Amino acid sequence: MNISISEQIAYSTVRIECQYADGNSGTGTGFFFRFLDNKDDNTHVPVVITNKHVINGAVKGRLVFTKATQESKPNDKEHFNIIFDNFEQYWRKHPDSSVDLCAMPIAPFINGAKQRNENLFYISLDISLLPTKEQLEQMSALEEILMVGYPNGIWDKINNKPIFS
Repeated sequence: MNISISEQIAYSTVRIECQYADGNSGTGTGFFFRFLDNKDDNTHVPVVITNKHVINGAVKGRLVFTKATQESKPNDKEHFNIIFDNFEQYWRKHPDSSVDLCAMPIAPFINGAKQRNENLFYISLDISLLPTKEQLEQMSALEEILMVGYPNGIWDKINNKPIFS
């Protein structure tokens, strides 16, 4: 499938909706990522990564996926929601309290959708896209930044797409 870089970036995100214990609600951005499980057979563990502050105190949550067509292409007008009770409990928080990251393994939910004949379309990022220490040291104080996500609950809900700015 021929898909542009901007589309690849859009499909690597997922909208996260939370209901918190205090009665408030909020949204956040998650990114699909795959951790290599076994280098020999190239198996991986699919996860969603987000910030701890997004899911802290969340008693309910929802991930909004784009459905895939029979040809494994994105069907932007069709969405699939995975809804969770005790949402915060599904996440593995980074052990360093100063690191605002957490991850949720999603294979059981993807497999559950498949068992119901629901195919989901998403693109996982992997470690090859992370800059090396040397690349980080070569960056200047002034670099272009592209923000992709669902800031302040803003999104293209008809096409289930994030905002680029």
